[in-house]
Amino acid sequence: MKRKIWLVSAGGERISISENATKKSITISDYINEILRDVDVPLPELSREVLLKAVEFFEYHTEIDESDPLYAEHTTNLYEVNHFHLEFFNIRVKKLTKLI
Repeated sequence: MKRKIWLVSAGGERISISENATKKSITISDYINEILRDVDVPLPELSREVLLKAVEFFEYHTEIDESDPLYAEHTTNLYEVNHFHLEFFNIRVKKLTKLI
């Protein structure tokens, strides 16, 4: 059974991510690598850790209830992690969205 995971970007777009890459999806590790690649100022280690934990949450929750407090908490963490790189993040999200 193929798991489908939804992430909400800082721009509000929903990005579909699955365990195995297809034409319409990217893998969790691909997503992390794309977000962390080519950042002019490296993200602080704590921020990277928060991002990885947030993605880890999505990776293990196949059916996510958007009203679930944990969903909101981790989505907020994704926003916070990228606060200082918001412009970069939005550009990267647009690039990823084109791939999906």
